[in-house]
Amino acid sequence: SPAPNISTVIEDPIDLSINSLPELTQDLTLPVRVIVKTTGSYTINTEGVSNIASNICVLLEDIQTGIITDLKTDSTYTFTISDTITAPRFLIHFNMIIAAFSLNTDIVTEGEEIQFSNASTGAVSYTWSFGDGSPNSTSTSPNHTYSSEGTYDVILVASNNNCSDTYQYQITVLDAPVSSNSQSPPGTLEQSSIVILTSEDGAYIEFNFDELTNLNISVYNLLGQKITAENNIRVKQDRIRLDLPNEVRGIYFIKIEMAEYSFTRKLIMR
Repeated sequence: SPAPNISTVIEDPIDLSINSLPELTQDLTLPVRVIVKTTGSYTINTEGVSNIASNICVLLEDIQTGIITDLKTDSTYTFTISDTITAPRFLIHFNMIIAAFSLNTDIVTEGEEIQFSNASTGAVSYTWSFGDGSPNSTSTSPNHTYSSEGTYDVILVASNNNCSDTYQYQITVLDAPVSSNSQSPPGTLEQSSIVILTSEDGAYIEFNFDELTNLNISVYNLLGQKITAENNIRVKQDRIRLDLPNEVRGIYFIKIEMAEYSFTRKLIMR
């Protein structure tokens, strides 16, 4: 008997047996029409579907039976059709998964709980890796606390059946400020002992220690990148000008390290 005809329906009565699609930026559904000359059982075979991007699910929906087949894992589908059927029998769904998330803060210090807000679309399950050796999380929007300063890669894998997308974000965790119950260095770290000032001609740190103290000063931007550093400074009651490149407006973190103590303070250049 004559071979059946299968085509995608772009717009009635336009059918295309050979069709091409642009790069997908959103979900897409195409009706599929099958015309046969003889009532009976037929099998659809697909090839190359596994080459489609991993974040795009390709699903074949049988409108008559309601059966949905994942064409990335099952390349064939057998069905029965009458020679009187002319309406589209199937729908091909191209469903996109986009992994994304945001943080509740741009300023991360050790011991601080971070809230991750999941902004993914098209997914039904999630796996989070925080890059610090802690167990993965399968929560939709987890919280996490880093116990040590450093740079960590947070990876979110958003999945739906056999399709997935990955989003990665690098977090720089800074030292937590010294707490009030910590042993204090010479002069004590009261508010008046170390003061960060800004003026029209730049930013300064004023020290008011009881005795000479050796320390290092490092300045980081919001990305956690070190932009300047001064090492082996001896201060007592001194004022030091911070060497900020071009005095660019923004938020900076000033890390001060002494022999047995270190802490970080925020500087806002307006």
